[in-house]
Amino acid sequence: EKDFISYLEEKLNIQILDIDQLYGGYVNQSFKLTSKSQNYFIKINKDVDLFSTEVRGLDKLNSTNTFYIPKVIEHSRFKSDYYLVMEFIDSTKKKNNFWEIFGEKLASLHRNSGVKFGLKYNNYLGPLEQENTLYIDFIDFFINNRILPQLRILEDKLSVNLSSNFNKLFKLLPDILPSQEPALLHGDLWSGNYLVDHIGEPVLIDPSIYYGCREVDI
Repeated sequence: EKDFISYLEEKLNIQILDIDQLYGGYVNQSFKLTSKSQNYFIKINKDVDLFSTEVRGLDKLNSTNTFYIPKVIEHSRFKSDYYLVMEFIDSTKKKNNFWEIFGEKLASLHRNSGVKFGLKYNNYLGPLEQENTLYIDFIDFFINNRILPQLRILEDKLSVNLSSNFNKLFKLLPDILPSQEPALLHGDLWSGNYLVDHIGEPVLIDPSIYYGCREVDI
């Protein structure tokens, strides 16, 4: 919309020369904004503010001095649309030892430990609210904050047999999942949530942070 473009130009004190829609995610609309001084990445959601907690997650990851995190420029609302403007990362070719660097940085990130599993606030995994109620024990956290919320979504479709199988699984989890200190996680680490910077090293985007089991990110 022309009025939104004018609003952004005034808000960011720039002249927008071009707008290109980007594809890959299904939750938000995403665009590359080209200006004389620099390029920006903007994503827009017309339904809910997913970006407030994302900004907090980006800030937390940035504070660890591990991965490069794109700079947040502006996060606000225009009429009924929520938006987030960030530094644009023009993803390039990976270094030959890219995955070694990635692994070292991820290990450094996970060395940031918390007292409990979870987080002081809930956030989002895609469009779904992610519960982060704090627990001392990771098994309790994993069952109550991760598995049971998903089962509640499927409640009408769950057979008695499937419910029974999950109850059996819950009893086995202490022997399956390792006992460890709560580690700071990206929380939604997959191939769509990292970029490659101008020197060929990893950049993390779209976090859904909490303190959990390191294997979640791996």
